[in-house]
Amino acid sequence: MAQQEQNKNIHKQIEHQKQKLGIYIHIPFCVHKCNYCDFLSLAASGEKIDRYVNALTKEIEQVSVFYQDYMVDTIFLGGGTPSILPMTQFGKLIKAIQGNFAISQGAEITIECNPGTLDMEKLHGYKEYGINRISIGLQSTEDKELRLLGRIHRMNDFLNNFHAARQVGFDNINIDIMSALPDQSVSSYQKTLHQVGDLQPEHISAYSLMIEENTPLELMAAEWRNNGLHSFPEEEQERQMYYDTKEILSSYGYERYEISNYAKPGCHCRHNVKYWRRENYLGLGLGASSMVENVRWKNIDKLEEYTTYWLSKDSLANQPTSANQSKLCRLPRLHIDVFYKGIRELQELSLQEQMEEFMFLGLRCKKGIAQKAFENCFQRDIKEVYGNVLDKWISMGLLCSQEGTIFLSEKGLDVSNYILADFILD
Repeated sequence: MAQQEQNKNIHKQIEHQKQKLGIYIHIPFCVHKCNYCDFLSLAASGEKIDRYVNALTKEIEQVSVFYQDYMVDTIFLGGGTPSILPMTQFGKLIKAIQGNFAISQGAEITIECNPGTLDMEKLHGYKEYGINRISIGLQSTEDKELRLLGRIHRMNDFLNNFHAARQVGFDNINIDIMSALPDQSVSSYQKTLHQVGDLQPEHISAYSLMIEENTPLELMAAEWRNNGLHSFPEEEQERQMYYDTKEILSSYGYERYEISNYAKPGCHCRHNVKYWRRENYLGLGLGASSMVENVRWKNIDKLEEYTTYWLSKDSLANQPTSANQSKLCRLPRLHIDVFYKGIRELQELSLQEQMEEFMFLGLRCKKGIAQKAFENCFQRDIKEVYGNVLDKWISMGLLCSQEGTIFLSEKGLDVSNYILADFILD
């Protein structure tokens, strides 16, 4: 027992010394692409999935070489629909991550799932592979609204999957819901909020539907308007849905910790918090985005180009020799130099861009940002850089400044887009 305790302490010391890293893994496949979706996703086929998983595994193996000085404390499998993967392919990916990256003992490991793609075998498999957080895309409890969105599931499918996840032992579950849907009323949205609240998931993400360009929903919405068919909520109804979200979820014990995210105490999504705090995260897979040491980039976003690129690379060709191990401190520059052909939209953030991101990402969180943290990051007083902007919004009651912390007021959260845009420096 003494030896086991000593080993744990040694492991904790190693974890503490390493920089933290989040990993996002993109699975672009879906059973069917939803009408409103403009994410990088496509219909699945067995051959495409096999080839993609082989390429992604190759990327994991090669890129991990440059991140041996990092400790992975969050992993997020997103999509697309990661739960569409057969367990053999899923296991191959997880084993590749576990075998090539240092993962902390308490890492948060999330998989996004769509109802209708889960079963007991998969849920047990996720548990065995160390998945400890599940995010389920419900969107609405009304079958009519789900049909208009082009979702493959119905409410009963979701309930079966949710209760199965609880039965298997998952005690950290997120549910995604949406407002401003076609044919959605204030009362039907309230019903969704209450039915989800009654289930007591640990986390709820509540978004307002955006009709994106070049999606089937954009064309359908135009046709509906011309023919007097399905309609969308009026602006006043949308505002009521927004206020109902805060009020009803609060009554169920959820804390709003970010503009669109609510959680039970201690159940914030640690991976997403990394994005808002500008912490290091590495994106793996088709079109995945990364931000490491103030450098941003994206992966190839064409499926055939991505798979051909990674499957044609020799997994040993770019392994650093022992003499070059010291160069790993040049991250992510060394990674980018070696794999530049697989990277798009490379951006080394200037000091100004870093400060802008610090403000408009950090202020998304209800706790806001600490003035001292700004000063430590940039060696500048926040009032020297943003004094006029801060004074403007504080005087209007939309920003608050208390005990060295700046955060959006409740009214400020309601119009956050206008305020956050003001922190882009000329």
